[in-house]
Amino acid sequence: MIGYQFFGTWLPSKKTISYTHIFNEEWSLEGEYSWSTISFPVVGIDLGEIKEQRYTLQARRYMGNSFHLTFGAVLSEFRARLGSDFLDDMGNEITSDFKVENIGLTAGIGNRWQWQNGVTVGIDWFRMNMPLFETELDDNVLKSIPGSEDQDEVEKVIRVFNHLPSFVVLGVNVGYTF
Repeated sequence: MIGYQFFGTWLPSKKTISYTHIFNEEWSLEGEYSWSTISFPVVGIDLGEIKEQRYTLQARRYMGNSFHLTFGAVLSEFRARLGSDFLDDMGNEITSDFKVENIGLTAGIGNRWQWQNGVTVGIDWFRMNMPLFETELDDNVLKSIPGSEDQDEVEKVIRVFNHLPSFVVLGVNVGYTF
């Protein structure tokens, strides 16, 4: 399936691809990859880039014809890059990344409809991803950021990503069942 998650944290407008194995009328298992990138080039000034990726392995338990509950595991990755137009106190360009990765649990509700010709349409109405364990932290960028206020802001982003749940609201999927 291919899809689009209209509203979500931390970055909205995620694109998705997924594969679902249907075991029976009540159960399926799905692997999903979602991603979103935001860049900030403004009038020729490189202010940076933020990228979020999510790998989800989730079971879908159908409670009727189309309505289902989802639950499973999620690996979330958040990367940010300061643009080349940032300068340190010495006038040197700062081009640096930081990366945060965690593993957690996911749960949600949705609907899936399948027609005789194989076309499948799904809506994930709501899903919550709760981080449990930090698996990777690359925050070397903090050493090159001048000023403690800017460092505090980057540290705050890292803490928020690793401790607060993220959400998906209104994820739409279209695919083919064979």
